[in-house]
Amino acid sequence: DVADMEATGEGLRLLIKHSKTDQQSAGQYVTIPSGGRLGVVDAIADWLCVANIKDGALFRNVNKADKVGGQRLDGKDVARILKHYVSLAGLNPSDFSGHSTRRGFVTEAFAHGADMAKTQQQTRHKSINNLIRYNEDANAFKDHAGASFL
Repeated sequence: DVADMEATGEGLRLLIKHSKTDQQSAGQYVTIPSGGRLGVVDAIADWLCVANIKDGALFRNVNKADKVGGQRLDGKDVARILKHYVSLAGLNPSDFSGHSTRRGFVTEAFAHGADMAKTQQQTRHKSINNLIRYNEDANAFKDHAGASFL
């Protein structure tokens, strides 16, 4: 919800009220830094302005006439949208799910040298074991033990 966003000088702080990793709804915070290659904070500000959203759900349905509705997107909507664009990119949509975005974030974070504890804080993974696996995937060839002689 818009009310769950706090703009700071460094970016956005978002309250996630309920999630797979917080089924008791204690609430967890994630942050999105300003700037960066994707300009996520600016894109959210632009979305709020163009969609004329002042309160309520941040991400909402958009009809075929490009009118923004009041209905909140859910996990199934996100997966459907993701699969649509994956298909447009020429990839097999059945190879992707909403979870792909979370795993992709972790893999990219590690590939760019992100700290494991900071990554776990952002993704809210309960176990570091999955993160270790993703880190191994992302850095399988980096500093490889056999690089100097194979």
